[in-house]
Amino acid sequence: MGAIWKRELKSYFSGMTGYLIIAFLLTAVGFLFKLYNLQYGMPQFEYTLWQISILLLLFVPLLTMRTFSEERRQKTDLLLYALPVPLYRVVLAKYFALLTVMALPTAIIGLYPLILRLFGQVSLVNAYSALLAFYLLSAACLAIGMFLSTLTDSQMIAAITAFAVLLCTYLMSLLADTVSSKPLANAVCFGVLALLICIVVYLITKNYLVSYILFAVLALGICLVYLLKSTWLEGAFAQLLNTLCLFDRLSDFMNETFDLSTVVYYLSVSGVFLFFSVQSVEKRRWS
Repeated sequence: MGAIWKRELKSYFSGMTGYLIIAFLLTAVGFLFKLYNLQYGMPQFEYTLWQISILLLLFVPLLTMRTFSEERRQKTDLLLYALPVPLYRVVLAKYFALLTVMALPTAIIGLYPLILRLFGQVSLVNAYSALLAFYLLSAACLAIGMFLSTLTDSQMIAAITAFAVLLCTYLMSLLADTVSSKPLANAVCFGVLALLICIVVYLITKNYLVSYILFAVLALGICLVYLLKSTWLEGAFAQLLNTLCLFDRLSDFMNETFDLSTVVYYLSVSGVFLFFSVQSVEKRRWS
């Protein structure tokens, strides 16, 4: 596992890719830090972190697009399957390499609250709590991006798909406001969500029968709820979107509060998509 982690980490810095991605992130953070905290005199570093979270939409796909898709394209994933270690260790090693790369700019960003404190009173507790939440948000996004990379052998498709999915999670609160609260509209939205879930299940399992059965069960459940208890569906889809929104939870740390539920949520999202990644790789191994 350690050898795979070192190999993956080295691959990011053997060329210019890792350096350019980190330099891009730090340049953007430095600009916003100068603008909001130094020029405008805003003492809340948490606000700067909230603003730069949108950069993860670009940063994460560029990092994760090659984790498994490049292995599949070059057929080197066959070597991974032959290793005398469980595949979940391979997935974890690649994920820890991504976390290590993300930890480097995060550590440098951690110096900014100390610089800001030289010019006035700054709550370091709030600043570093927000920084922890930002890192955990990054970890959740990296897990999502890595899972999507296991589904294709094209880096470009992996990057575009990861960007699209993360963009949807970023805009979830806005999408929630556009959804009608009427039961029929919510039933249709849940039906579309069920279809998307079944497509992902098919991509993981490559089993049409399982996907069809799952969609039939979900569709039947939605229809029964609509016919028997339609009031349960009023505003339910908008509530679900608000609950699942990754990026909006970071704003909780701008109110000078440490939200443990947000930490648990980010860790849970990371764990779920790591599990999906392992299942996807296992299916590839035996296909």
